Amino acid sequence: MKRLNAARVRKGLLRYLILDALAMKPMYGYEIIKYVEFKSRGLYSPSPGSIYPILRKLREEELAEESEEDGKKVYRITQKGLKVRETAKMELGEAFTEARAFRTVIAKLFEMAVFLYISKEKLDGTRTAQVIDVLDNCDKNLREILK
Repeated sequence: MKRLNAARVRKGLLRYLILDALAMKPMYGYEIIKYVEFKSRGLYSPSPGSIYPILRKLREEELAEESEEDGKKVYRITQKGLKVRETAKMELGEAFTEARAFRTVIAKLFEMAVFLYISKEKLDGTRTAQVIDVLDNCDKNLREILK
């Protein structure tokens, strides 16, 4: 499994979401921000300071165009931008599939840790030794699987 750089993924994801928004229709910067909020189900609201540098870079790479309507800048995706969007969509899909599998493993570990925490009153000397033995075996098995 590849290691993902969180900042790079966020930036790449935001770039993809901007291209995705523009593939739907030409948009103002504010509309792009609202689109990203919608796609993230309200969990992320990008600032203009994160949107506009990416839009500038997309224009420089000829992936988007800028025009003015009613005194506002409107951004449109280019044919080249549509192709890059499709490639990014496939790459992000693969990354998120891998990340989802990893999150499932971490969730299971967390579930076990919570169970141990709420059961801590039952951990006398014998049971503590048994739990440590189980965890040592688990550690050994994981290391064998992942070597």
